[in-house]
Amino acid sequence: MANANAADTALTYAPRMRPAACALLWSALLLCCALPAHAGDAASDDAAAIRAELTREVAAWNRGDLDGYLTAYERAPTTIMIGSRPLRGYDAIAAMYHDKYGDKARMGQLSFSDLEVRPLGAGYALALGRWALAREAAAGGPVGGWFTVTMHKSAAGWRIVVDHTS
Repeated sequence: MANANAADTALTYAPRMRPAACALLWSALLLCCALPAHAGDAASDDAAAIRAELTREVAAWNRGDLDGYLTAYERAPTTIMIGSRPLRGYDAIAAMYHDKYGDKARMGQLSFSDLEVRPLGAGYALALGRWALAREAAAGGPVGGWFTVTMHKSAAGWRIVVDHTS
């Protein structure tokens, strides 16, 4: 008879649990469906902000504002650029740019194309694309290649922490 009472209790208890369990299940389902949309919006906003930063960087370069261009890089000793050789730290990167592109003629006109932005995780993204530098033969002639930059979202905005340019 004790088993019958347990079965009766389970049967009478289960129907009262069903609405609560359904509500919990629906809440979890709605939350899961809403999160990816919000995460997608944030990723889209971040990609737009990164594209805007790279556009600002190109505009500074094309004005002959090398220091303005360099604000795209995080001012840290851990910032890395890999071109013909690895450079470590913002100061080394800035010195290389000033030595190699110290006047408007050597800077020429910069353009980026085939740009892709991919989120890497909270506060980090990868941007890759083609770069081209149009300039007179006397200033080094036209050059171009590919770049991949790892961007970090800081209080100052999206900044380059790793730049691999070939």
